[in-house]
Amino acid sequence: LSRTPVREALGRLEQEGLVRRDGGWGYVVRTMSLKEAEDVYKVRRVLELEAALEAMPKITDEGLIQLNKLLERAHDHVARGRLKEFRELTKNFHQTIAITSGNFYLRSILITIEDQVKLVGTMIFERHSDRAKEVLKENRAILAALRKKDFEAVKAAVNNHLDRSWQSFTMFVASK
Repeated sequence: LSRTPVREALGRLEQEGLVRRDGGWGYVVRTMSLKEAEDVYKVRRVLELEAALEAMPKITDEGLIQLNKLLERAHDHVARGRLKEFRELTKNFHQTIAITSGNFYLRSILITIEDQVKLVGTMIFERHSDRAKEVLKENRAILAALRKKDFEAVKAAVNNHLDRSWQSFTMFVASK
């Protein structure tokens, strides 16, 4: 690999706040403060809730089947201890909801914070392996609420998922 693509990749990671320059010659992975993690969760809550509420009236039977298949595959990966694949599928679950919303800008902003959400999630799963099973249950509740097209149930399910994620972060990561 030549230096140019490496330099460009590191520059992009720096712009996204995932690495920082260390002196004049290197980069290090940037740690996330408790305040930054809390800010990510606040933004994520607003965006994911809005995406689910906008997707609810637009979701088709095929879309519900697709979301269910993602969760079934995620369940299989949890059973095999393949958390990386599990996390990718749950990310796809939430991306599919955002795409279904039809709101291009909402989806674009969610993409922008995806790496920070992934970083926080990875820290949780490293210290609280049962969180994967909890996430599956929470995402199934979101799917059930979307299937019913129940505004209050969608709102409650998304908020519960994000509340539980934040609780896990503060209990298993921030307290360490």
